[in-house]
Amino acid sequence: MVAVSPSQNGVEFPAETYVTASKKWLGQSIIVYPSLLKVIGDRVNGKVVIDIGCGGGKFVQELIKLGANKIVGIDSNNEMIKSCRNNYNYTKDVIFREESSLDLSEESTYDFAFAIFVLHFNNNVAELRKSLINIARSLKPGGEFIAFVPNGVGDYNPTALLGKMLGMFFANLDFICDYFYRCNSCP
Repeated sequence: MVAVSPSQNGVEFPAETYVTASKKWLGQSIIVYPSLLKVIGDRVNGKVVIDIGCGGGKFVQELIKLGANKIVGIDSNNEMIKSCRNNYNYTKDVIFREESSLDLSEESTYDFAFAIFVLHFNNNVAELRKSLINIARSLKPGGEFIAFVPNGVGDYNPTALLGKMLGMFFANLDFICDYFYRCNSCP
């Protein structure tokens, strides 16, 4: 089944294909996610978190392993939300909603907000600004926002050998946080 997400301007977005194909993206699985998990460490343990653009739910699984107390996953694609609900047996308090960061209206709810491979789907600067304002508003005082936006010209799908070498290299860098933008309070 093909789902159309409003944020992609009516472009067909095959959820099932995305979920399957994303497992093969070496840059994501060997570099980005291990580096991100290193940045997070145990800081989400016992916390309330939101995964914005949760896709197929892979990152939610990681947040559970890291001890998050309550997790909300939102995605503007209904098929992605159905996939999350159907494919995982969650043992924690996990909620999935069909929602975009443009529609996020909660206030002071989350300790952490994550937007991994999602902010670049905003159609223009005004939408990006609105998304960031909504995310900032949803955070509790002192809450943290961690996002990852790929370089539009970079290749995040290196060869298997290069991906493994880069993953090992990046995993050992103390300044890995430089690859992520943290925002404690956005205007």
